[in-house]
Amino acid sequence: MILSMLAWQQCSYWKNSTELWTHALRATTDNAKAHNNLGRALRAEGKITEAINHYNRAIRIAPNNAVIYFNRATAFSMLGQRELAIEDFNEAIRLKPSFAAAYENRAMTHLHLGNKAPGCHDLRKACEMEMCRPLEMAIRNRQCR
Repeated sequence: MILSMLAWQQCSYWKNSTELWTHALRATTDNAKAHNNLGRALRAEGKITEAINHYNRAIRIAPNNAVIYFNRATAFSMLGQRELAIEDFNEAIRLKPSFAAAYENRAMTHLHLGNKAPGCHDLRKACEMEMCRPLEMAIRNRQCR
């Protein structure tokens, strides 16, 4: 009976990702993974500023994690803060040079800003890592040659 009650209580934390990762942060300290995943959940809910706050905390705990920079860059991009997004994509790529999605997203950000040369360069780099569809689309749309 007691185990059933404890299991019932634990299940309440699994209601959704936000609840789960918020509970994980209450139950742990210096948990970069929980901050990053809560940021992702909040970003999916459209709570971009809150998400960025959790990415910032995750970066303070794990400053060499490329995925966290990538996630924060995506959030910055959603807010229209494209220069900050590019800075974070740069850091993600510096930390993990084989991060094809970071090249692709940095490329799209550059292209959105009208920076064709760096955007097309990044799409070619992503294609070298077998992520060629965005480059093919950019060539079809005459954004890249």
